[in-house]
Amino acid sequence: MTRVMAAFDTAPGVLWQAEHVTPQDELGPHLSFEGETRGHDVWLRILQTPPDWAGVGRLLHASTGEFEDLW
Repeated sequence: MTRVMAAFDTAPGVLWQAEHVTPQDELGPHLSFEGETRGHDVWLRILQTPPDWAGVGRLLHASTGEFEDLW
């Protein structure tokens, strides 16, 4: 969280959604950061799991520290 927050010009608003709000809620549990960076308003949401339609886009191999792009 500290590294994400450091990317903002000022301390962002941080929200945590612990559960799905409705059965149709595709985001589910996630962290939400709202603020400004480099003069642009930003709303960043980091999901616990990707929506069913999206799948995983990138993997981090913990043993090597390398990223693997999947899409």
